[in-house]
Amino acid sequence: MKLYRYRPPTELVFKELRYSELYLAPPIELNDPLDLNGQLNFFPSTSEEIEGLVQFLQRQAFVAHGIENGCRMLKLMTVERLAPFLTAPGRTNEPGIMSKDDLFDALRAFYRDCAEVDHAHVRLDAEVLTLALDDLFSQFLNNSAAVCFSECANDFLMWSHYGGGHSGICLEFEVDTEDDDADVAHLPLLYYGSLDRECVEWKGDLHRVMYANALTRLSFVDLLPVFLNASDVDLMNLSKSYWHPYAEDIQRVFLEKPETWQTENEWRMVEVSFQSTLREDRIRNYSPRALTGVYFGERASEGTRRRVRRIVDMYPNHPRVYECHVDGSRTLVIHASDGDT
Repeated sequence: MKLYRYRPPTELVFKELRYSELYLAPPIELNDPLDLNGQLNFFPSTSEEIEGLVQFLQRQAFVAHGIENGCRMLKLMTVERLAPFLTAPGRTNEPGIMSKDDLFDALRAFYRDCAEVDHAHVRLDAEVLTLALDDLFSQFLNNSAAVCFSECANDFLMWSHYGGGHSGICLEFEVDTEDDDADVAHLPLLYYGSLDRECVEWKGDLHRVMYANALTRLSFVDLLPVFLNASDVDLMNLSKSYWHPYAEDIQRVFLEKPETWQTENEWRMVEVSFQSTLREDRIRNYSPRALTGVYFGERASEGTRRRVRRIVDMYPNHPRVYECHVDGSRTLVIHASDGDT
């Protein structure tokens, strides 16, 4: 199976090609604000879920406010007092849904309306708690990253959006497919040991992106063990396998996109991280033999063509080079560089 990756003609892209690199981008660098943007649903549907959510909020309030005021909040934030706020209709009045904004509104209302807070003669600011919660949720939902591919190399709009306005390149990769799952493929990746630089090849999982009318919301109750054990979660080195099922649930959500994007026929490699990562931590090296072709956009400069050809000539399997031309109907015609169609 062949998958394609559109790239603009930047210095970073030439470096990636020279060193067989793939860069996994975090949410902030993606052009769709809904991409890799996990939405939590906090609505508690049972008494056990209400109790679990209240206990979580009690713990976070204690930490956020400090010992003295935190102890006051532990006495005030009982299930009986908080439950009416946590089960009230949210901004959209959608049954069974409580967004993060709805939760924060509920907490502000609780702080404002609970008489005993006023009688404490201490300013207990709800924003102290909501800011702490926002940081915690961001830690688990905003630190993942993805690298994206497409099933086609001749999509006019994708050349326009991701290929530098047809002035860049498109890389063709050969991937292995699963016999029993048409939505999963594997790209050979290389890992270089930090000390002896020994090279180990492994398979990076690629998944077909699913397109939907409405994106799935992650159940906060299902992820509660993760949020209650923030200091214990470690996915960077895969050292604690009992957290992996939670990461897989998040990954499934990050493989969804609104159906307006379905013409991209996207595949992606998603790495879920519960910790902040540096740019260099999100670079993966692919096996040079996986790159089987390079396509030049209609407007690719001679300088881009020369630099790319010089780099590609160093690849052991000598990837084939193609030229893309635009006809009068905005259809892309692809020719091999040796003149074969």
